[in-house]
Amino acid sequence: MKHNVARYGLILNTERFDECVAFSQGLFELPLLFSMEDGGFSLTCLAYGASYLMIVQGGKM
Repeated sequence: MKHNVARYGLILNTERFDECVAFSQGLFELPLLFSMEDGGFSLTCLAYGASYLMIVQGGKM
């Protein structure tokens, strides 16, 4: 069976969304692919080499 994977990446759920995005962009200089907000939900997707780092608001257990 052959699989065609267009892109792969990591998804990070975090309580401190804004700080995590700022840290990832500032320290690692990851370029923004896209960002969205809908009500109380926020998501930011950053380019991470040939993959991506998706940061999602949440993370409380």
